[in-house]
Amino acid sequence: MVKYKCVLVPVLIFACTSPVLSAQLKPGDLIITHNDTATSGGRTYQLDPVTGKVTTLIDKQSPPNDTMLGNWVQMAPNNKEVWVAHQQSTSRGGMVVISQAGTLSTTVPLMWRADGFRIRDDGGITWSGYGGIFTNRLIWTDTNFGSQKTLVSGISSLSLSHQEIEDSGNVVASFQSTAPDGGVAELDPVGGVIIQTLKGLALTNTVDFHKRSGNIYAVEFAIPGQTTVWAGSLYEIDLATRKITSLIDGTTAQGAAVDRLNWIECGRDNSLFLGARHRIFKYDLTSRSIVNTWLFEKERLQAITGATVYGSRPLLLDTSSGTRPGTTIHVNLGFPHTRAAGASYYLACSLGLRPGVQLGNDWLDLQFDIFFFISANNLAPAIFQDFQGILDQNGDAEAAIAIPDMAMLDGLRFFCGGFAVIGGNNVVTNSEGFTIRKQR
Repeated sequence: MVKYKCVLVPVLIFACTSPVLSAQLKPGDLIITHNDTATSGGRTYQLDPVTGKVTTLIDKQSPPNDTMLGNWVQMAPNNKEVWVAHQQSTSRGGMVVISQAGTLSTTVPLMWRADGFRIRDDGGITWSGYGGIFTNRLIWTDTNFGSQKTLVSGISSLSLSHQEIEDSGNVVASFQSTAPDGGVAELDPVGGVIIQTLKGLALTNTVDFHKRSGNIYAVEFAIPGQTTVWAGSLYEIDLATRKITSLIDGTTAQGAAVDRLNWIECGRDNSLFLGARHRIFKYDLTSRSIVNTWLFEKERLQAITGATVYGSRPLLLDTSSGTRPGTTIHVNLGFPHTRAAGASYYLACSLGLRPGVQLGNDWLDLQFDIFFFISANNLAPAIFQDFQGILDQNGDAEAAIAIPDMAMLDGLRFFCGGFAVIGGNNVVTNSEGFTIRKQR
């Protein structure tokens, strides 16, 4: 593998001339799940946010599978396939796999209803849902959906509807209960305890962690205490101060047009994508306003239940062997870009995410510290292995972090991220974190 020595800055190295593939799904597309009603008609769509074009990926199924509802969607570990969790009943469901070409490739039955799931850096998945084994619990399985175990229990909720991982490594989960007992909970999946709960948000459906600000954003299906007024609400949550700021609710001009907010996805440009009934909104955090709206006919997007930005996870940390001093963490890169083959890539590590490093119009969510400088400039190649190189013919690469066998490192939390120069542009990866622990 070719090595380079340079500071990690947005310098254009070369324009890739690899052949263009015929993939249907493109980086930046929104992959959306929805239900026609509360009991039937789940579909999955591809939305091109530039043209507004909508393409059906999974259509409403025929009986007896017409009760399969698309509950949540996320990029698979290889960042090229898409996983869609379907609900068949209150206690059963299935995982549908969509290929990079936009075709349905696999359906895996699940013995639970998954309202939300999150691929973790420990070789597993955390699940949240409703009924059966999920009542008041956060569940873990491996990526083959086996080896099930409970991470956290005792959450006072009817439905633990979704969860995200903040920069501390804790899980922030939205939960629903009889108003006003719904809200968000901060959970420690390693210690198996509930850190804190913030109630009063009623039917809180989805949360997302915004790496640029460090805040949690949550959407609510209705106004607390007003069950006949189905207007959505958007909240900004500071977990450290327990402060909740209402950005959109039924009393605002924007709130009057937001019917049944159901999901949220943080964009990379200081924006939020919000899913409502028949509409998708782009909310700008700088102007604190809705800046774009995509409107669809009623029979196509009755109740949007989940969305993911295609190609949003090119970097995946594999810590399945542990994060003890002396172990090695594998860094897997996968870019589903038609011109990624042969592109150069650059990685770095740091002790934090903010304020970040600007790369052209995008931001790499890593703070510039001594670890960033050493790893980005290849000054410790035995520790930060293959942090600069070339993507293979599939747009993939492997790097590694060899944790020094030093007890003093126990408890430190590191973050890894980078970018690839694809077609003359800097394509920034997601940033993922891990905590060095003597014991798993």
